[in-house]
Amino acid sequence: MSKYESVKNDESFVIIPKKEVLVLACCDCGLVHNIRFTVKKEKLHITMDRNNRATGQYRRRNRTK
Repeated sequence: MSKYESVKNDESFVIIPKKEVLVLACCDCGLVHNIRFTVKKEKLHITMDRNNRATGQYRRRNRTK
């Protein structure tokens, strides 16, 4: 099983436990982001950070030959 979730367009795909970071890789370009969700004063806050190391690893593993 891959450590990245496989999702089709318009599909709900995951429930995230508290304090867990979602790691999401683009199937087209291979860019990987760490996504954090927090709730403050009844508002959802989403923080996305590019993960350069994971992006390089993902692109090397999934390179087309």
